[in-house]
Amino acid sequence: MDDSWLRSWCWRLMHGLQILRGTKRYAPFSGGVERYVHDLAVAQVARGHRVRVLTIDHDVLSRTSSRLPAEETIEGVRIRRVRASGGPRKQLLAEWPLGVLRQLRWSEVIHHQNPRFLFETVLLARLAIRRPVVFHTHGMIVHTPRYYPA
Repeated sequence: MDDSWLRSWCWRLMHGLQILRGTKRYAPFSGGVERYVHDLAVAQVARGHRVRVLTIDHDVLSRTSSRLPAEETIEGVRIRRVRASGGPRKQLLAEWPLGVLRQLRWSEVIHHQNPRFLFETVLLARLAIRRPVVFHTHGMIVHTPRYYPA
């Protein structure tokens, strides 16, 4: 049996994975998911992993239209912000998807935080680039009253 893939993953775990985290809001914005993603990313960088965050270039919960820098590094975490349109519930990519695909291709594992942000893009890209994807809803469906049992 060929166990080269297992040796490869063990080496990566010891020497650092390339992890991409997708979330609709990230620093400097604050909130539970934002704090969770940031703390996890910073801890992984401290352990030797290379971590990037893919997020939106403006605050979807604010009425201001000010945009954040397209690229930035905070505490060792590289941030790539994309243009998106939509309201606080659902955002769609509003730029050519090549930059997003480049980020997805760079990663060895994708941890996606919100199915309302680039969900379809990540799913389609996963088929093409064959990367493991972890989807994390942070209780979004459980906390939505219309999904409670009667």
